[in-house]
Amino acid sequence: ALAPLTCCQNVGNLQSEAEAMLRAGDYAGAWRQSIAAAQAFEALGDKTNQGRSLNTAGAAAAHSGDYTSALRHMETSLALARESGQADLIVTRQNNIAGLHSMLGNYEDAYARYQDALKSIPEKPANETAVRDRQLTLTNLAILYLQVGQNRRALDLYKEILASPFNFAPSVRAQML
Repeated sequence: ALAPLTCCQNVGNLQSEAEAMLRAGDYAGAWRQSIAAAQAFEALGDKTNQGRSLNTAGAAAAHSGDYTSALRHMETSLALARESGQADLIVTRQNNIAGLHSMLGNYEDAYARYQDALKSIPEKPANETAVRDRQLTLTNLAILYLQVGQNRRALDLYKEILASPFNFAPSVRAQML
């Protein structure tokens, strides 16, 4: 006989379902599931997974056009990543928040978030995750420059990114350009 699921496994299943719903385009369902998972993880004192769930809730809200809720969830998710000392998640969540600000036309706020993300990454990263985080942040910053008509600055960043030793998958490289 199979052992019953533990409380944490059940909560993890909630979060996995929320992520599957998000991928499937069921944003309302993803939001409900991820909020339920975040509340359960909070009750368990699991800040890492609480932040993950809130990040999913933020993505679901953003896809639904509720940018105010998306920002609130993602800001809380970022604060939890900082409390947990998860450097790679801090950068990812700063990029997510910057992207939301950009969608809202808050370009100065987006720029500030991308700069904060870059400050979290060494200029000469020592590991593949940090290299990837730096390149993705620079790519997002280049897209922001294009949005505000600073094409030369965007091109300079793209040249820096392409000169990097890290090789993105061809599909990711295509999205960058």
